[in-house]
Amino acid sequence: MHWYEIGAALISVAARLAGVAERTQVKSMSVHVVGAGALGSMIAARLSAAGVETRLVLRAKSGRWRAVDATSRVRVLVDGAPHDVATAPDARDAKLVLLCTKVWQARDALRQAKTSAKVVALCNGALSLADDATIVPAVTTHGCFETQPFDVTHAGPGTLWVSDEEAFATLSASETLNVVRVSEAEMTERLWKKLAVSCVLNPLTALHSCRNGEALPGREETCRAVCAEIASLDDCPCTTPNLEEAIYQCVAENAACDSVRCSVVASSLAPCAIRPIAARRSSPNSSRRSTSTHRSC
Repeated sequence: MHWYEIGAALISVAARLAGVAERTQVKSMSVHVVGAGALGSMIAARLSAAGVETRLVLRAKSGRWRAVDATSRVRVLVDGAPHDVATAPDARDAKLVLLCTKVWQARDALRQAKTSAKVVALCNGALSLADDATIVPAVTTHGCFETQPFDVTHAGPGTLWVSDEEAFATLSASETLNVVRVSEAEMTERLWKKLAVSCVLNPLTALHSCRNGEALPGREETCRAVCAEIASLDDCPCTTPNLEEAIYQCVAENAACDSVRCSVVASSLAPCAIRPIAARRSSPNSSRRSTSTHRSC
């Protein structure tokens, strides 16, 4: 064996040892997922399968708590594959909390979770939480939906962006989650892009009763107009083309998902159509009903 082959072998062994050490460190992290809907259940199942100590927070006596077995675990199906995920009634022992609720439920959910741990928010509309120093906003374009509680279809595998180092180290244990670490500046851009995605796709899919892949053809001008209004806001760091690109990329990843086309949202949106964003400039993320239920990107 030549010296360079020996060197390459040593480098390979060192890399494997480093990977084992990193995975061991990740496994020691305690992660609590607050929000046991489609997204939260899917992420909890993926992290648990990757060896991360994960608990899905379920309030005692809640409807979903009935699915918990005698060992305090719940079976989550993701694309038909079973995952037995540990549960907890709160997150008081957590080292890291992943917040997967609706954005307007976020603060109440955290109070009920009784946590003082670092909180990473994966809510649609997390831009409205960015001024809270106790919450680290993140963005995901994973699309999933439930056919019944804890039976999740991961219809649109996407990307999960985080800026926090510890969160990245934990979440990246699951290759399926496709976690990317970005700077805080890029995270701000991602949050605005996610806002544009929600403002365009959620109303269109609900009003026209269609999936994401069918929302934009013939409605490109509507998409461009909404993006232009968002880009005109003083705090928005993105241009209109930047926002449009993000929307079309999300549609490509989640064409088969049907966004917020559920009976509650569709019935509440249909009579009032789409209000101009300009009417909500004082709070660009304040429209609760336009927030996705993670049946989309």
